Amino acid sequence: MKLGGSLGELLLNKDSDKGVTFIFGEYDEEYISYKDLYQRALEILYNFQDKGIKKGCELVFQLDNCKDFILCFWACIFGGIIPVPVAVGYNQEHRLKLFGIWETLTNPYLVTDKKGLKVFEKAVADGISTGKIESIKKRTLLIDDISNFEKGIGNIYEPSLDDTAFIQFSSGSTGQPKGVVLTHRNLLANIDAIISGSCTTEADSSLSWMPLTHDMGLLDFIYLLLLQE
Repeated sequence: MKLGGSLGELLLNKDSDKGVTFIFGEYDEEYISYKDLYQRALEILYNFQDKGIKKGCELVFQLDNCKDFILCFWACIFGGIIPVPVAVGYNQEHRLKLFGIWETLTNPYLVTDKKGLKVFEKAVADGISTGKIESIKKRTLLIDDISNFEKGIGNIYEPSLDDTAFIQFSSGSTGQPKGVVLTHRNLLANIDAIISGSCTTEADSSLSWMPLTHDMGLLDFIYLLLLQE
């Protein structure tokens, strides 16, 4: 693979007969082709942009559903929106981490589902003020509602290699979470090295059980699928 282009271009150029299978349970799977993934991501981007989420805004992910996560991630990539993946805060430590991350961002929004919103609201028991919670809720988009939004195609932003692709935050286990800014150049170079080292070809399939909020889960198994040659 030659370094160049952007992550969005790589998805757009994938064969239409290939895609991703999401495994939700023993008898619960859903396949989505790269072509359909591209189309649905642009529809989500349309709704993001309709809600005022623009190029350069950060979008904090509180999504457990892998399909929703991936669609929102690519919507951000296409729109120049900066994804900030954060594990859903089912305990106090995770919830406080979310609020700590929020304070470090410049122009953040939040995307979650109805279940995630209820978990988020429990932060009042962690000492977070109701005013702070409500201020974030005003900048929150529910993925559950997107199917009810007006259909449309978002405006695609063409990034440079040195534009921010996403921000990966540390666990914060030894202090406040720290954000690592990853550019398109960083990610393409990283994935190029992974593919070269693993000798991956277009005949290979990958299976991941790692959380998408983990850098290994995101890089090794999401991008790798899209960059196989």
